[in-house]
Amino acid sequence: MKPNLECWTTLAALSTITKRLHLGTLVTAVGFRYPSLLAKITSTLDVISQGRLEFGIGAGWYEPEYRAYGYPFPNTSIRIEQLSEAIQIIKRMWTEEKASFQGKHFHLNDAICNPKPLQKPHPPIWVGGTGRQLMRVIAGNADGWNSVGLTLDEYKGKLQNLAEECQLAGRMPGSIKKSIYTGIIIGRDETKLQDRIRGFTNKYKKKDETTEQYMDRIRRDDRRIVGIPSEIIEKTNTYGKLGVEEVICFFPDLPSLDSMKLFAEEILPHN
Repeated sequence: MKPNLECWTTLAALSTITKRLHLGTLVTAVGFRYPSLLAKITSTLDVISQGRLEFGIGAGWYEPEYRAYGYPFPNTSIRIEQLSEAIQIIKRMWTEEKASFQGKHFHLNDAICNPKPLQKPHPPIWVGGTGRQLMRVIAGNADGWNSVGLTLDEYKGKLQNLAEECQLAGRMPGSIKKSIYTGIIIGRDETKLQDRIRGFTNKYKKKDETTEQYMDRIRRDDRRIVGIPSEIIEKTNTYGKLGVEEVICFFPDLPSLDSMKLFAEEILPHN
């Protein structure tokens, strides 16, 4: 089993050896840390990093991890209620001298969080997820929304959901930053792209697929961004026109840096 370092400890260490990179999670599960403690952890990281925290939080989803660590795993609606309360608590801890909160799931009484984050009024709060209830939380509490695993048409539908929830919350949809997290499969030309896709056969091929069917599916799959450089540029620009400010990339050929280097050379100069 591959090692996985604890995220906030790791980010604190990284903050001391970097100067420009923004640091954060995509996303931390609300059920893993009490919100007041998480506020203190994240405030400390913002101070140590000289104001480079990007705070990502979500309702949590992976039940086996909850069970393995002994955390309660309530139903989705309750986890989303917890998320909403946690964001409110964390904002208060970041901005008020003494924070109090009496919610359905969490409680505070004159809790102190000093020093405060360096970013004012507070570090950006990103919420990850795509459910309608989450859109309500984002519209009411978050600075940014991250999505993952959506086709382009599905993404457009979720944007409409977010716009509707923003209207109910009295907020402009454009005030919420948007990012997508997606796999990037890139080849310098069509032959190299096909070779790269073929290299992921053991990872992505379904049991009932022929190799040809698998190759065609991955080539056309718009849950990922797949193509030669000109296609990657076109696809990322399409998301940009929809208001996406950041494309957070996962390169499935890691630890090889080949795809990442090609992306940096051919795509970043155009974005």
